[in-house]
Amino acid sequence: MIGDNNRFPYSQSSYITQFFEECDPDFAHDGSTHWAWTVDRLNELLQEPRPKANTLPERLVHVLGVLMLKQDAADDDPDRSIALAELNKPLGCEG
Repeated sequence: MIGDNNRFPYSQSSYITQFFEECDPDFAHDGSTHWAWTVDRLNELLQEPRPKANTLPERLVHVLGVLMLKQDAADDDPDRSIALAELNKPLGCEG
């Protein structure tokens, strides 16, 4: 979405805002550095209440679900398993 991982489509400022609108959080990119702004928004979501121990906050789970939509699959990863493995790398510390 904002980095150099080709498993996720790169997004310009307006597309980052559109992505978060699709996920429901009311975040609008402010023109700052894409990756830093996105990290801050994801950290905000990560700080929200968790439904139970060892789970992620519900709104963050929803964002991750939208990120993993099959319609965004690359030709060489139709079931998104490679993208999922990439996504799980930074989430591993969250259990």
